[in-house]
Amino acid sequence: MKTLTLNNERVTIPTIRPLYTPSGSEAKNQYVIEMGDKEIFQSYETIIAVKTNGKVYLDPKHDCSNTTAKYRNIFLGMKKPEILKEIEKGNIIITDLN
Repeated sequence: MKTLTLNNERVTIPTIRPLYTPSGSEAKNQYVIEMGDKEIFQSYETIIAVKTNGKVYLDPKHDCSNTTAKYRNIFLGMKKPEILKEIEKGNIIITDLN
């Protein structure tokens, strides 16, 4: 994350990096945006997940396609059964992120 001063005002610029395929190449349209203590996973134009202060938030559309689900799993470091258990336990919160 980078901070600039514009007209005597501090402006924070988020860091944007791609997610990678299991073979190591950049995944198209799959990004992680870092903003302070937040990591945001965006698939195409949709925010899918946010990690902040030890909590995880998922958009209801987190399972809308095989591609989105694949990179959600990579971002979270979990597979779908683990994610569902964490949702049941209340450790992952489903909320509208868009």
